[in-house]
Amino acid sequence: MNMTLSLRNSLIKVNITISVALFLTYLLSFIYLNQENLFSMSPIIEILSVQSNDSLEDVTKSLHWTVLTAAIIFAFSIASTLSLFHYFKKKISPEIFFFILFLLSLSLQSIRLFQFQLLLLNVSPFFGVVITRMFYFFKLFGVFCFFASSLFPAGIKFQKFGTILLSLLLISFTISALMPIDSTVMNSYFLYNISDSSSILLMTLSIKALTIINLTRVTISTKSKNYVLILIASVFIIIGEEMLLQISIPLVGIFMIVFGTIIYSRSIYNYYLWV
Repeated sequence: MNMTLSLRNSLIKVNITISVALFLTYLLSFIYLNQENLFSMSPIIEILSVQSNDSLEDVTKSLHWTVLTAAIIFAFSIASTLSLFHYFKKKISPEIFFFILFLLSLSLQSIRLFQFQLLLLNVSPFFGVVITRMFYFFKLFGVFCFFASSLFPAGIKFQKFGTILLSLLLISFTISALMPIDSTVMNSYFLYNISDSSSILLMTLSIKALTIINLTRVTISTKSKNYVLILIASVFIIIGEEMLLQISIPLVGIFMIVFGTIIYSRSIYNYYLWV
């Protein structure tokens, strides 16, 4: 599959549209729950407390931070994507293309909040499992996109990226579709537990480590100060993204993602001004 600049921009627009549509659907569902007098935090906290074996106080705190974190990351993801799209829509930058897809994957991961509505409506756990698989699909796709952004120093043929993109989508879909999920245990992040979570964690950490290695290689080969900053920024983003689901109050993780994205974007823009 060949990819032109116009096709790349169209793909980004489609992804932005999907993210905004997801937000609108989420908003409309809350309006519906309010109208039907179904909206209440108490039953959600009780359900999560029973399933996660945590205290009501811990679940309440984690629940609030989960919703707040998802909202902040979603808003930042859309805002940063629109900004990057504006500045790079006429530049054939392989790094920024896959980086934008990574940022969009962060907004799409907020799909886990739909578990809130599913629990209130008391529907079958099957739909919750689907939501969990979709979350991990977006998460894995984001990890792979960030990895792909580290593979391409300036000058590689842009037409090859369509094939790479399709491959990343297929790999992410296959892994998320086949991973074993325990539908009897949901954590306070609105995700059902993965039976083999250690293997998934090891795989994602390995991909992230390879991303840093590749960026180090590019930094050495280009001998660019901008790529030194890109390497540092990527470390911040990777650590911050990992912290979002690892600590109950992920303010540091959010800051690292925002800070890293700003440095990454400015540095890659400055780099392409001189190539």
